[in-house]
Amino acid sequence: MTFKYLASPYSHSDKKVRKERYEKTMEAVAFLIKKRIYVYSPIVHCHNIAINYELPYDAEFWKDYNYNMMISSDGIIVFELDGWNHSIGVLDEINFAKILNLEIQNLQIEDLMEKIL
Repeated sequence: MTFKYLASPYSHSDKKVRKERYEKTMEAVAFLIKKRIYVYSPIVHCHNIAINYELPYDAEFWKDYNYNMMISSDGIIVFELDGWNHSIGVLDEINFAKILNLEIQNLQIEDLMEKIL
């Protein structure tokens, strides 16, 4: 089985913005799973862990963890939430994917409006 790494913005000084990004990313993961595109999202998988166990929210803390997941993936999907193109974490993940020669695809918020039966 193959899977993709889902890169999306998360870090922000406002916890409401982090929560909104988490919720939209969770929606994207559900959308992709319905299409039988299996993804790993560090935001969806680690948001609650970071909150419940007081782990940092910044990209630098999670970098090695995320790199290891990317190394195991077959490519990345960049979820173009507001701020993605200024996100230190997302830009770093794109650069690392290029170093690994991974396929890079984009997913826009409008794509989630497509209904899956």
